Amino acid sequence: MKTNVLLLFVFFCFVFQFQEAQSKDKQGTHTFKIVGSKRISTSPGWKTVAYDPESDNHLYISHLNVKRNVVSTCRHLFTGEKFKLAGDYVVYRGKREIQIDGSNTFYNKDGSISKTLIYKKDIIVSQVFFYPDGQKQTLIPGYSSLNGEYKLWYPNGQLSFSGYYKANLKDGNFEQFDESGVSVKKGVYKEGKLTSGEKMVADIIYTEPEIPAKYALGEEELNHYLTKKALSSDAPKMTFIQKVFSLYIAFDKNGKIFDIKNATATDRKEEEFIKYLLKDCPAFRPALVESIPVQSQQPMTLLISKFAARLSAHEGVYDNFD
Repeated sequence: MKTNVLLLFVFFCFVFQFQEAQSKDKQGTHTFKIVGSKRISTSPGWKTVAYDPESDNHLYISHLNVKRNVVSTCRHLFTGEKFKLAGDYVVYRGKREIQIDGSNTFYNKDGSISKTLIYKKDIIVSQVFFYPDGQKQTLIPGYSSLNGEYKLWYPNGQLSFSGYYKANLKDGNFEQFDESGVSVKKGVYKEGKLTSGEKMVADIIYTEPEIPAKYALGEEELNHYLTKKALSSDAPKMTFIQKVFSLYIAFDKNGKIFDIKNATATDRKEEEFIKYLLKDCPAFRPALVESIPVQSQQPMTLLISKFAARLSAHEGVYDNFD
């Protein structure tokens, strides 16, 4: 009798587990359902959605270009009951039903990874940038403030620089390596101050150095040089009477200009004029970080008229240009 009862109990357990498994198969293992089409047309390109197989409450949303190559893929935490790709994403956000949680990866045209932003419930906790061949280039801990491990790699994959930040200040061991992996420099910081070893400055282009690049002889002399060059007989013919250009100028460790990006809509002749004007420009004093010369990029305003040319790091300072 006891044996029969035991067999009956085992049978019911088996039936219950089988039914539960069947129910899960029908409902899915996720806490929500994706309803409607999993791929929709956007302008331009396409958008797709898929369950995250590693988590029961996450999904991936991808953006594709017109050739259906993936442009970006972003992991989301979804706490609602039904997700519709063609639905209103803003409404989901407003209800706090969806948050970016995990990797948000961006791809180059050839399919290689450009960068990956790691989120924790809508907050960026780290950023990873890649070389064109897919090798890691930079690991930045955080976004508006640095918190955590900071790393740089050489194109060959070898670590070149590492350190730790806390509340945007250096805090911990910093180390620099050569391309073969040999340690060449070490320094220890506490709350932004060097406590032992050598000063450690990453070899990157700084957009907010402690001291920005500045023309050695002063702004007045720089503008005199630019005006003389702009009015010389060798200058390209101007197609405008007066214009203001917003530039991002990059300086090397010696203060020489090595790159110019123009944020103002221009035509080909205007671009030629800007390049002519700033080509072979005398060196600036380089930007400094911890008193060490570094590469830097800073926004500058270039104003050109038929009478003068002036370059300033401060926008809107020349009200009476002529």
